[in-house]
Amino acid sequence: MQLEWSIRSAWIADPNYTGPIRIRGGRIDGSGQLLLGGPDNHWSGAPVKTVEGTDLYTELDLLESHTISNPPSPWRIWPSATYIATPGCYAWQVDGLGFTEIISIEVTAYLGSIGQFRCTPAAVFHGGLPEAGFDSAKGSLWMLVFGTLPPRAGNDVKIVWRMTGSGDIAIRATDADGIESKPLWGPEGHGSSSWDHPGAEVGIGFNFAHGGCWDIHLARADTSGDAWLTIV
Repeated sequence: MQLEWSIRSAWIADPNYTGPIRIRGGRIDGSGQLLLGGPDNHWSGAPVKTVEGTDLYTELDLLESHTISNPPSPWRIWPSATYIATPGCYAWQVDGLGFTEIISIEVTAYLGSIGQFRCTPAAVFHGGLPEAGFDSAKGSLWMLVFGTLPPRAGNDVKIVWRMTGSGDIAIRATDADGIESKPLWGPEGHGSSSWDHPGAEVGIGFNFAHGGCWDIHLARADTSGDAWLTIV
């Protein structure tokens, strides 16, 4: 889950359960607030804040299904929004008649993406060094490609990354169908470098099996980001 965003989600009740549902949440590894909103909330308290036009509360009390969503009988579906402003480990507590479920989530600050979702457009490399990236108020994410641009399917390619945040950098590359390309090696930390961008530096090797749009997702303990790369 990304930081400082209203996450849209739908709660769906098993047809065998017809009773009310109460949803609350909070941070479980420190101080931090989880707020909830939705058109079917029967909670009588005043909203804590409004984000992107959605009133947010400390809990959701759900009774009948939202009629606009028109779910197939006998399912009940409630659209909702969850807002979290600080990174950490959070949980939803879902209570009904005779049951309680705890759903935990890890929240990081989303730095942004190099290129756009599904390569519309893909990462754009700057003149001089074969690099692409950005610096923003949230942090920095940069990539440096060693090899042919754009990278070719079936060829080994080394990519060096710079990323702000704390903790190790985990990297996962997936194609448009969600199939992962396992790294040939790495990520390996670089103790020293002349490549001048903020954040920790690591290198990793890939050999992409086919052409197309690939999403390379990077995550640290408190930050995350993506790079959308076209392979030919």
